[in-house]
Amino acid sequence: MIHFPRCTLQQAASHGERLSSFFDAEMLSHPQSLAFEKVLFPTAFYKKKMYAALKYEGDYSEGASGKIFARGLSAVRRDNAKLVQKTVLDVMDLLFKKGATRDETAAFAGAAFAAVHNSAVLVHAGAERDFPGRLPFEAFVQSAGISKELAEYDGDNSATAVARQMLAANPQCGIGKNSRVTFVVTAAPKGSKRCHQALLPSVCLAETAPLDAGFYTGALLKKLAPMMSVLYMQEEAASRRTRTLDGSVVAREPDTAAARARLLGEAHAERAILAAASKAQKLVYAPKELRPSADEPPRPAAKRKAAPAKDPRQKGIAGFGVLGLKMNE
Repeated sequence: MIHFPRCTLQQAASHGERLSSFFDAEMLSHPQSLAFEKVLFPTAFYKKKMYAALKYEGDYSEGASGKIFARGLSAVRRDNAKLVQKTVLDVMDLLFKKGATRDETAAFAGAAFAAVHNSAVLVHAGAERDFPGRLPFEAFVQSAGISKELAEYDGDNSATAVARQMLAANPQCGIGKNSRVTFVVTAAPKGSKRCHQALLPSVCLAETAPLDAGFYTGALLKKLAPMMSVLYMQEEAASRRTRTLDGSVVAREPDTAAARARLLGEAHAERAILAAASKAQKLVYAPKELRPSADEPPRPAAKRKAAPAKDPRQKGIAGFGVLGLKMNE
């Protein structure tokens, strides 16, 4: 992958073809050849081996339409729930194809967040509780692979726990190494291991076990925030400055500044999604008797250490004296 900054789609394609011809003529010999494959324009790099773009192959004309191309994101990973994959693809379509603004993208993501939460809570409710954007039960199903025999695992994870459930129900099911299982994550008391929350979809439907709305909304937020952080990083980059005592402005170190901008961009994106979710639709919650936390014993109150007594003569000047001395110097 070669980066051509400040280029249009047609210019990037022309540079790629010229570079391919140069390498074939000057640096490579038969049967080696450097082929020009595609142009990714525009492209958003989120983390190492995690990026998304519009892909153009063959047709680089002004009216050409690209295809969504992603690597390392939830849209191309099978171990995420289908609702996460679909929402990530929809957000990428908004960002790359439709050129949505930051507020429009946040509003869409917030509406998806609210729909996921309410759909998880009302997953076993009848049609009388329908609402716009309600997701079917199948949207919460995810899959995971088993890379070795069950006896070789030191502990359980979601996949192995579901595999043991299948073996207990049918010892002849043939589940084992290199198998792939599907499951849903059900609600459980705080502190429960994730493997104890995984259930076969058929068992969840038969027992009407409540889904863990917090798990699914958290997974969605975790995937959307890095994607949308690029919409807020430019704003953070403009404010990445350190002002010295003499009034001059000095830029921070590049690596530190980039990491700080990315983290702050993700935090801004999370807040925007949650704010938009509250505006999209009212979040519903399961009745108290159906909440798994109701069976959890109350936690003992944390003991707080008494704060040391302060000298009344120091009141009102703490934290200002040193700063005043530095400024006076």
